[in-house]
Amino acid sequence: MESSKPVLGTIAWHDYTSEHADEMREFYQQVFNWTSEGIPMKDGEEQYEDYVMKTAEGTVVGGICNHRGGNIGIPRQWMMYISVENAGKTAEKAVQLGGKIIKEYHDKEGNMVYAMIEDPIGTVFAIAKG
Repeated sequence: MESSKPVLGTIAWHDYTSEHADEMREFYQQVFNWTSEGIPMKDGEEQYEDYVMKTAEGTVVGGICNHRGGNIGIPRQWMMYISVENAGKTAEKAVQLGGKIIKEYHDKEGNMVYAMIEDPIGTVFAIAKG
């Protein structure tokens, strides 16, 4: 039986965050013949949708997110998330090697779940607990 959990060290997810998520959803749907599925989100009392993007056959290819709520501070770009065993330790190692944490998220227990990191030359990527 195939595991749905991503292999550590591999790209586990891609998403795009923008102030223009609805427009970009339409753009990518038209360019690649993708479809989308809305995901209910909340920013304070305001509700909105982010989107899971799929091929015409239904294969999930990534997400398109609004630059609001928990996504404030995320750079406007396609972000790749690399699966790691321990996000906190991996982020710490990246910082020791010259990287910089630009956004991080912790669970209720205070454990880092994901972080967006700028490498020593300015390229941004994300890590996520696998």
